[in-house]
Amino acid sequence: MWSAYVAPWWGAYPLSVGVFVGCIFVFLANVYLIDETDDPVLKIRFTRHAAGFNGGVILSGGLVFAASTFERKSL
Repeated sequence: MWSAYVAPWWGAYPLSVGVFVGCIFVFLANVYLIDETDDPVLKIRFTRHAAGFNGGVILSGGLVFAASTFERKSL
């Protein structure tokens, strides 16, 4: 059961894709929340978080690319 269902998902590529998608979701949530709030302090905070996670999206995208290059498992 482990080798058939869990083991294929427990590799560098699937985990890096999960981190990438999580960073995209957090980035988009912060971008949308910038416009939703009227508080200038929260706007600054959401802007900083969006900028930080924009870097996270770029870095995790590179991680996905590297993991896909090095893992190379054929379907």
